Amino acid sequence: MAMLHSGLLPDDGSIYESMADFFTHHFDQALTLGWHAVDPKLRQYLSANVQRFSGFKTYAVQQAMREKLTDAEGNIRPFADFRADALEVNDQYNVRYLRTEYEQAIAAAQMASKWADFAPGSLLRYDTAGDDRVRHDHAIYDGIVRPKDDAFWDSHFPPCDWGCRCDTVEVDDDTPVTPATEIKGLPKVPEEFRTNAGKTGEVFGPEHPYFDVSQRVAKKLNARAKASTTPPPPKAPAPFDAADLQKLQAMGITVKGGVDAAAIIENARVLTGADLPQLAADMEAVAKKYRFKWDNPRWLIKSGKGGENTVLKLDYMAETRNETLLLQRLIVLEKGKLHAVHELLDLPEAMQGSGFSQMVNKALYKQYQAVGVQTIRVHAALDAGGYVWARVGFSATKMAELQELLEGARAAGVVPSGALDFYEKQLSTHIANKPREPFPIWKWARTEHGKDLLLGSSWHGQLDLKNEEQTAIFERYLNAPPKPKKPKK
Repeated sequence: MAMLHSGLLPDDGSIYESMADFFTHHFDQALTLGWHAVDPKLRQYLSANVQRFSGFKTYAVQQAMREKLTDAEGNIRPFADFRADALEVNDQYNVRYLRTEYEQAIAAAQMASKWADFAPGSLLRYDTAGDDRVRHDHAIYDGIVRPKDDAFWDSHFPPCDWGCRCDTVEVDDDTPVTPATEIKGLPKVPEEFRTNAGKTGEVFGPEHPYFDVSQRVAKKLNARAKASTTPPPPKAPAPFDAADLQKLQAMGITVKGGVDAAAIIENARVLTGADLPQLAADMEAVAKKYRFKWDNPRWLIKSGKGGENTVLKLDYMAETRNETLLLQRLIVLEKGKLHAVHELLDLPEAMQGSGFSQMVNKALYKQYQAVGVQTIRVHAALDAGGYVWARVGFSATKMAELQELLEGARAAGVVPSGALDFYEKQLSTHIANKPREPFPIWKWARTEHGKDLLLGSSWHGQLDLKNEEQTAIFERYLNAPPKPKKPKK
């Protein structure tokens, strides 16, 4: 403050950059707390918006400070008087406003995440918190049901004001829709909140007072924000080398696949892009979290040539809770394309539903993406596998297995006949029109009787990493917080 009062404030932009970075850091922390979806582009838009907002907020704070420097006649005020007012400006912008803006960023990130997760064409309902703190206007919105693609959600998607606690939820397709005639004449949302962060990627809309500056200033601030949000070019992945092989061996992994180390390193060329030491470290992190040690894990790294299509085989075993844990994963090369095969997971009953599989799959999925794996293949079986793999986005590849599944369900009476008629019609239509394509069994898992149908089932399936709808469902599963396991009754 003394430097600002004396006119000795540096003019190199360092003060501005430091303050803007401070705000950006806080708002990005808020986004991280609120964000739970798997749409990386939307997350980037939100981050860019709060970074831009931070720059304009910084300018607003500096302007407010400068206004306190002089009196009505333009004379420099005594430092004691300036200091008192400057402290009030600081408390206003950097304490009270900042706290409210931080909470708003959390709420906007939460709602943007929900929007990304809502199914296309679904019906949405506006819900208030339902207590005596609900604003009068928001209480009028309570219970309104409109399709996701309706214009209502462009202007009435929470948060609809500072501190708004309202929510929007997906409802059943047979829920009555609020007539358009009832939407007309509703109280308007304040202009700066008349937006939908899930569609626009904006936490703070263009009508916010901070953005009310001259075109010259806006151009300068926008240029600064753009420069600071431009990501550096991605680093080219380093090829697997002798140091990487030594890292694997230092972690107790037996690595085979060639006559010597040089042959193994040469074989690993087909996995260019993968960070194999990081995968090994991630597997160690899994063991550490679940308090056991892997027993001599074995890796096979091959070239995929000479008639053998396996290029990576991971074999893990451990004794935990007086039971044996077995895990085997493959990457195979077929017609020049890589495919992952989830060959085996024999998990002790006490660890089922603990989040173990999710953590392992997340570690593997990073490397699948890095090397360009096309599909992840599974044999969905055991007690819950048929339901679980469908629920996380997998399609079925063998139609005869599904026909057998439906016949067995009808004979056992586990699913109402009307529901089975629906499933059979879907399957027969798919076979008639798309006989060579996998069947989207994941859609069955989302139906009312899907769980009853698929529990205990056995089918072969795959996740197509080029299919945005499937990968979005799978990534949502990977990034969701593990659900606490229910105690047995």
